[in-house]
Amino acid sequence: MEIFLSFIPGILTVVAFFLASFIAWRILKDDYNEEEILSFVIWLLFFGLIFGRLAYIAGNFLDFRFTLSKWFLWTQYPGISLPGVFIGAIFFSWYWTKKKNWNFWIVVDGLTPSWLTFLLITNLSSFLTNFNQLLIPKLSLLIATFLAVLFLFKNFRKIHWYKSGKPGFIGCSAITFYCLGLAALDFYYGIEVYLSTILAFLIVLTAVFFLYRRSEREIKKDIGDVGKFLCRAKLKFK
Repeated sequence: MEIFLSFIPGILTVVAFFLASFIAWRILKDDYNEEEILSFVIWLLFFGLIFGRLAYIAGNFLDFRFTLSKWFLWTQYPGISLPGVFIGAIFFSWYWTKKKNWNFWIVVDGLTPSWLTFLLITNLSSFLTNFNQLLIPKLSLLIATFLAVLFLFKNFRKIHWYKSGKPGFIGCSAITFYCLGLAALDFYYGIEVYLSTILAFLIVLTAVFFLYRRSEREIKKDIGDVGKFLCRAKLKFK
């Protein structure tokens, strides 16, 4: 039984990669070359893992220092920063879309169900092989984010606040919701603030900035509307 359980993480990680790749191909194939999509996904995973590993090493540098064997021997010295993976994936996506003349925001939206699927399966693998109390709320957060994304794919253009209807809403919303949820869980369970937590907040701020920018709303008007609402609420409760 123990031997069987030891193979589960590797098997489910492979399944997660192929399923996430298939979802990305299925969503993007109508807009871009199918072979280029598969190449893109492979390179995206590679750069995401590299950035994630480097971010983890930077956040735990006292444990790694300049001992390169610890940097590369992932099985003996495991650890990866999920926000670092996001940052690496975003930068590589920007580079690839510029090089191939793809629409960056269409790609961001199209990849969202893929990375959620990958995380859902790999977290389930961790839950089955190495039970941790924190994994249950993390899995719940992933499922909630995934369901929200499925809803947004069909309905985000109907949201009155996002009047532009431009692509990018789904990806920015999913990253914001998921990273904020992870930070809230870390705070609730008393996990210390590390570099990954700081990177997660930076990702959230960046996602919110671009979400608002692509909505094509007028900030002066929105601030004025908020001020009017607060004034009305103050008068109401006097």
